[in-house]
Amino acid sequence: GLLLFIGGLFTSQAESVMLSGGKHNGFPVIKNYSSEEYDRHIQNLAVTSDSDGIVFIANMTGVLRFDGVNWSFIELPNLSALSISSDDKGIVFVGGNGEFGHLVKRATENPYVKEIVFESLSEGLQDTLNIGMIWNTLSHDGVVYFQDRNHVFRYEEGKLTTIQATSHFINIFKAQDAVYVREHGIGVREVTENGLVDWEYGSLFRERSIQAYLQTTSGDVVCSFLECFHFDRGQMTEFTSEAADYLRKYNIHEALLLSDGTIAIATRNGGVVHLQKDGRLAGIYTKDHGLASNTVFGLYEDVEAGLWVATINGISRLELQLPLRRYDQRFGIHEVILGMTRFKDSYYFTAPGGIYQMSENGTLLLHDNIRTCRQIYVVEEQLYALCSDRLVQYHEGRFRNLSGSEFAHNVVFDSATRGVAIHETGITVFEINESAIEKHYQIMDASVRSRSAIAHEDIYWIGTSEDGVYRLQLEMEENEITGHLLKNYVTHQDNDTGRNNAFVVQLRGEPAILTWEKGILRYDEQADSLYKDTESWNRFSDPGHQYFRAVEDDIGGIWMQTQEGIMADIPCCPELERVTNAVLSRIRDRQLNSMYCDPAGYIWFMTDQGLIRMETDHHYEYQETFFTSVANINSRRDTLLVSYPGDEPYVFPYENNELRFTFFAATYNDPEMSEFRVRLEGFDSEWSDWSGETWKDYTNIPEGSYRFLVQARNVYGVISSSRPVLLVIQPPWYRTWWAYITYFLLFSGILYLAHWIRLQQLLRIERIRNKIAGDLHDEVSATLSSISFFAQAIGPQKLEGGRERFIELIKESAGDAKEKISDIVWAINPEHDDWRSFLSRCKRYASDLLESSNMKYTLRIDEEIPGKLDMQLRQHLWLVYKEMLTNTVRHSNATHVHVVLQYSGGRLTLAVQDNGSGFEKERPDGDGLRNIRSRAKEIGAEIQIESEQDMGTRCVLSLNY
Repeated sequence: GLLLFIGGLFTSQAESVMLSGGKHNGFPVIKNYSSEEYDRHIQNLAVTSDSDGIVFIANMTGVLRFDGVNWSFIELPNLSALSISSDDKGIVFVGGNGEFGHLVKRATENPYVKEIVFESLSEGLQDTLNIGMIWNTLSHDGVVYFQDRNHVFRYEEGKLTTIQATSHFINIFKAQDAVYVREHGIGVREVTENGLVDWEYGSLFRERSIQAYLQTTSGDVVCSFLECFHFDRGQMTEFTSEAADYLRKYNIHEALLLSDGTIAIATRNGGVVHLQKDGRLAGIYTKDHGLASNTVFGLYEDVEAGLWVATINGISRLELQLPLRRYDQRFGIHEVILGMTRFKDSYYFTAPGGIYQMSENGTLLLHDNIRTCRQIYVVEEQLYALCSDRLVQYHEGRFRNLSGSEFAHNVVFDSATRGVAIHETGITVFEINESAIEKHYQIMDASVRSRSAIAHEDIYWIGTSEDGVYRLQLEMEENEITGHLLKNYVTHQDNDTGRNNAFVVQLRGEPAILTWEKGILRYDEQADSLYKDTESWNRFSDPGHQYFRAVEDDIGGIWMQTQEGIMADIPCCPELERVTNAVLSRIRDRQLNSMYCDPAGYIWFMTDQGLIRMETDHHYEYQETFFTSVANINSRRDTLLVSYPGDEPYVFPYENNELRFTFFAATYNDPEMSEFRVRLEGFDSEWSDWSGETWKDYTNIPEGSYRFLVQARNVYGVISSSRPVLLVIQPPWYRTWWAYITYFLLFSGILYLAHWIRLQQLLRIERIRNKIAGDLHDEVSATLSSISFFAQAIGPQKLEGGRERFIELIKESAGDAKEKISDIVWAINPEHDDWRSFLSRCKRYASDLLESSNMKYTLRIDEEIPGKLDMQLRQHLWLVYKEMLTNTVRHSNATHVHVVLQYSGGRLTLAVQDNGSGFEKERPDGDGLRNIRSRAKEIGAEIQIESEQDMGTRCVLSLNY
């Protein structure tokens, strides 16, 4: 409890420290996590991670777990987690208040629902030992050590041994491939499986604390409470550090050797101190600089080289190895920076409030006697700037106004004393004579709103925001300007803004014009025109991209601001180019105003947030691969924790076939910029689009086996590896195998019953039809035949008074009735239910009728039509057919008849056409035509009758069949 009490006492902010002769390196990316965010106690003591890169933090109320997306919490029996560590297998071990153990994945009542819980390793010891606060948990070579005031507990392969202190233990640490513990009044002793062994140098630490033991490439470094020193075989020498006084003042709590060989030191009330390998100060980071708190209890470096800082008031993560540093309000800059240059031993950068001067030791001075400063130039040991469109010069420690009034929007120098000023009312060639400007030549017919300008081989190139680019050539005679050639080149006209925006810069020895839609343009002197340059750059060959500004460094690297952000083209070093562009993706300030290549090996970016500095020769080892996994599967009934998916599938009943998958990516560099894509194999045909959402919903998943895959793409564009989650959706009860057997038997029975009933109905109908046909033939037809015979027997000679005409009517009616009855008998007789017999009857009927009428004819009647001919269709079709032919014979006076009955493309066509006398269209239909139309309607056919006087008649019936 003493440590917590001391940490709580020193809550004042650390003073800003600037060491003489030192160099201010700006501020790294710092990400803070507050107690409101992780929803637990403010105080944290230690950090570690498991084999998948998931971070675990010892918190005063338990263990925090952070996967890059979500925070979760793991309870401990006695509340507090005081120390935490992971072994070589990634198993997380925790020391608490009177308790120690490890984290395991445990099944619940539902075998598919698992949770991460704390499992004690001290069961049975509480009855014999008074376990105190486990302030230190350490893993080494497959063995885990838990240390409280009076004991060291050694855990190896399930076996736990206890080592008792003679007085009391203070600290345990790793050194020289062994584990040591410092004991009060005795010194340092080695911890072995057989107990404590005296160390030959142990007595040196009887009165001297050891907060950290670091094995660096230049030798061992030991840090006590007040200082660090070199340690070599018992010899302790001074570790020279620019932060020595600072560390004595704010006290060392622990130290950590980082993967790049630098040293991070946690202080009791001075934040984090970052030292180079040789002790030079790399940076001090306190609450004033963005750290969560000045009281730091634990340090941990993750696989992405991020430094986690456990503090008394939250958690911080510092990206010390990221070669980006910011100079912003923490440094005293509270405004937008517009331009920058290096002059002698200082940096100068322009802003609306004046010009800032920063010396190498970090001292910041604002020259505010001038305002609204934009461009700044170094020309042959002279420093100039444009402020409020006035040209100013740095002279004897201050800036003086050379132009007096408004002078230019842009200036380009071709020597230390001569240049060209561009303004809206024209262009002026000037010289600087001591503290005054002499105007030598003016071009007043040019209105140019300049954004950029360069001088190249006595040619001035001027880029504008609306009018494209200008090329200015001065005509000279004996060093006197006698005239000029000014030509405008329109770079493009078809962009969304309608503006011809151009930025001119000199790249690789030649002028280059950067445009919004035409790519990068060069000048062809012979053709006196601009052309697209697609061969000079590796990364900037797309003419459709937007290019805004560019600078060139000392090794020929091009740094370009494009529509996609800042990008670098470094032809000499492909690997450096790849890493550089990955780092540049981290710069996402809303406004980039300019860039500056520093001869000291930096690229500076001026933004709305201040300054960003990037080391150009720093080889940043950002993580190539990281792990992505499913965190939970939510169904209607359960939430399944599947952070560590296995080989066995998760089985869901069909009623739970609506699932939500939540997932995470164990990457902590701008984790909010990570994007995900998913695929449910067996359901999705391809991967989903990349999205920032960390969940995916699926509804109405059919029964079957599936594999759910998720990948993440981090801020550097690296795509993660992942493990598939197997799942099975069981079929509903009505689609199980036994249900299908039941369905088959039931359906087979129903089909058989339906078939039997239908068969009986068909047989019954056929019997009825046969009986009707037989009765009609035997009874009615015979009777009609008898009537006809009787009428013939009477004869006209036996009747008087003209009554013989009635006998003729009887004969005709009886014959007609007999014919119709014969048709009906033929139609209902089931023996004729096929197309072949129908078509044959049609041919015979047409032949007999037309030949008996001495008419020539042509028949085009199919031999066979597919399908079954039902009785109703056969009857109506036959009567229509007969009516068509009968009408033709009786009324057409034709000499030739053409008959068609064919089937093609699912359509049946019946047509009768003659060359007879025809009839007028206005004439009303007779009985025959009305019968034809009525029967066509009954069978759903279309009927067309075309006729003209003396031109014949065509009757067509069409039927979809």
